[in-house]
Amino acid sequence: ETDDFQVKKIRILLKRIRSMSYKGLQILFELFDNDDKEIFKKDLIDSLWLCCIKQSYLDNLLNKTKQREDIVHMLKLAVIWSSTPYLREAIINDRQDAKDLVKCSMELLNENIANENKQLIIEFIWNILQINPDDSLITPYNDQLLTYLTRVSSSMIEAKNSITLTTKEFDILLILSGKQLKNDKIEQLCTIFFRLLRQNILSKKKKKFGNKTAGQNLNISILKVLQNLIVNIENPIEKYLSLLSILCCKIIQRDQRIELINLFQIFINQSTQTKSSTVWYLKQLVELNSWNADAIDEADYERRLNSYKNLAKELVNVQDIDKDKDEYLCLFYHCLYELHYSVNDLSLREYASQCIQLFLKQIPLSQTYFLTEIRAILKQPAISINIRHEFIRH
Repeated sequence: ETDDFQVKKIRILLKRIRSMSYKGLQILFELFDNDDKEIFKKDLIDSLWLCCIKQSYLDNLLNKTKQREDIVHMLKLAVIWSSTPYLREAIINDRQDAKDLVKCSMELLNENIANENKQLIIEFIWNILQINPDDSLITPYNDQLLTYLTRVSSSMIEAKNSITLTTKEFDILLILSGKQLKNDKIEQLCTIFFRLLRQNILSKKKKKFGNKTAGQNLNISILKVLQNLIVNIENPIEKYLSLLSILCCKIIQRDQRIELINLFQIFINQSTQTKSSTVWYLKQLVELNSWNADAIDEADYERRLNSYKNLAKELVNVQDIDKDKDEYLCLFYHCLYELHYSVNDLSLREYASQCIQLFLKQIPLSQTYFLTEIRAILKQPAISINIRHEFIRH
């Protein structure tokens, strides 16, 4: 028993010494980062770097022959290295030791380690990508990175899951989504992010964010990722338009709405085989949300009014009344949005009201659905009396 106690005591002592050594190394490398007068020789920095990055040591980390604390300390060092000007340049300069470090980090990313440790790996990768998004050090692991980010993105859909993509993870995903990806991976990511966007905006059980801006920024990031993905899909209207229609009414905040309309524009650009009538209606939606290029934060009222006039003329002559069209729903929802939120522009609201009447009259198949949506708005306690009367008129 005495021998066992002594062994345990020695192990604890060694663990403390190892921990102190790592912390000492972290302090040293941080000093190198602030070495403006070049007090430390490059050979010294290189020697310490090589001392830490031995392939056998990295293999031991992956094979779990090293303590879990060693992994954390090594990852903390990797973050410091990737943010230190001299070593960061050395890391991306086609060195085998750097490749071994990245390989080790990528394998750890998809293993069962604590989320805070994975965030150290993400910061390490993010630091490198800030220098060059196409760096050959990271490119071989794009699929592994996407696998990890896809899994986390998918888990965000679960209401009880507290793990969400961080700002840096979204930055990395934005970079990766702009690259050539396999079709199955693109469609998988599209499905996840459309579901996530709809959940964030439509769910009655809203996810808890530190502040309102965080939730809005998340939606903007999702819309930007979707924009990057959709440009790789032919004729996305048939696949995804039905998921976007209700968002034309529910997305209210200006910056989010701009990104939503940018996404619709990409739908139009990519849909070369879609019916011209469908594309025409979606173009009106883009026009109805246009902004003045010469005046910041000012709507382009002339384009919006002209589009309403064109839409009203077209709806009067609608022929295919027996077909349920998602483009009709997009415009109907936009008119509801206009009627509800354009409180300072009576002319736009008047045209929106006229178009709603035409939707109800000309598309009888969807009339029950349209009326249900109007009643849902009327139930909202915050709606003003004037707007309430406008809806009741329909």
